[in-house]
Amino acid sequence: MVYVEGTSNLTFFEQYKSYSDDINNIYNGLKNDGYYVLNEREITSVITILFKINISTYKSMDIGLFNEMIDNEKFVKSQYDLLYGEWNKSTTYEISGRTYADTLLVLNQNNELDDYLLYALGFIEDSEMDNLFSAMLEDKDYTIKIDYNNIVGKEFKVYLKSDTYYNNGTNYVQTENKKPADENKDNYITLRISGIVKVNDETNGGALDEGLVYPKAFTDYCIDKFNTSAPVVANNLVPIDKSSPKSIAIYANSFEMKEIIEDFISEYNAGVGEDQKITYTDYMSLMMSTVSSIVDTVSYVLIAFVSVSLIVSSIMIGIITYISVLERTKEIGVLRSVGASKKDIKRVFTAESLIIGFASGMLGIIITLLLCIPINIIFKAFTGIGTLAMLPVGGGVILVLISMLLTFIAGLIPAQVASKKDPVIALRSE
Repeated sequence: MVYVEGTSNLTFFEQYKSYSDDINNIYNGLKNDGYYVLNEREITSVITILFKINISTYKSMDIGLFNEMIDNEKFVKSQYDLLYGEWNKSTTYEISGRTYADTLLVLNQNNELDDYLLYALGFIEDSEMDNLFSAMLEDKDYTIKIDYNNIVGKEFKVYLKSDTYYNNGTNYVQTENKKPADENKDNYITLRISGIVKVNDETNGGALDEGLVYPKAFTDYCIDKFNTSAPVVANNLVPIDKSSPKSIAIYANSFEMKEIIEDFISEYNAGVGEDQKITYTDYMSLMMSTVSSIVDTVSYVLIAFVSVSLIVSSIMIGIITYISVLERTKEIGVLRSVGASKKDIKRVFTAESLIIGFASGMLGIIITLLLCIPINIIFKAFTGIGTLAMLPVGGGVILVLISMLLTFIAGLIPAQVASKKDPVIALRSE
């Protein structure tokens, strides 16, 4: 797809190409390549240059306004809600001898679409875009609202690269401006927006890119049409080989299935040469590794704080137990005088330490469980994720045991001191 009538095309760059050499280079590069459909990379590049924003991640992105949707209607409908219009047909169809294909306009969960997409699709006039840029320069909010009625039913004329070639009497050559040749003006395919969808509340990230998505049948039709066009038949253009795709997108429906796919690819790569190995990017693993790194860093910091707290609390428990020994010296003397051994005295204070540890541990568990209730309510209100904060039964038991162990260790020295008290001296104390 080389040219789409109905989009804003290069007029976006024409307004700002004199602003800097970088924008002028983008404009000339697109014009020379014969690529007249704006995409996210080009528009974002202009915006970052105009407002002197350094967004390096966009340099590697090349997301077009028109994207093929995954060939699984049931899966798509499970993730998206239809807001207006109707679901697109999964096949191309004919109307009055003209080939049509339906597209869907995909919005985010807030019923929003980026301004550059709306402009490039022709839904925003140049004057509106200028007002938007002026508001951004003045650090003001500027909202553009578009009626669904103005979107559904809009049509785009799609020309293939072969349509930019014409017969000069000897062979087929491309037009100078790389736009459709006059003899191919009526050789377009019509893309029609049939409906508007957005990600439903149960889905955190949908499988479709924002913008316009078309069915696989449209891709197949374009390839077949291109391969049977006169310039390709005359060997002026290289045909497209369906059996050698540039990339394949695989969507796993569970983490278990993702691991099976990874194992299958690894097993395949182990038995072929370097030139036949499959390279892939596991976006979920990349995201999870990033999140895991952040969580691990935060966990290490929290562990450091908790460790300090445990050490301080253990020292305080030891001091309190030691003070208890000093205040109960006479009681120790009485116990020793009625036959209690040193081990019995040691067991008394050790048992008291364990009871303190058990009681404090249980109190901490109860407070934690009570705090989980408002925390989950707040997180669900902001993120839609419930039961984020929870304390497993096994974790609670382990925490109580750790609390008892720490108090036991902290009470060893005071209990040893109490067991060595001389009963005669202890009885004389007040």
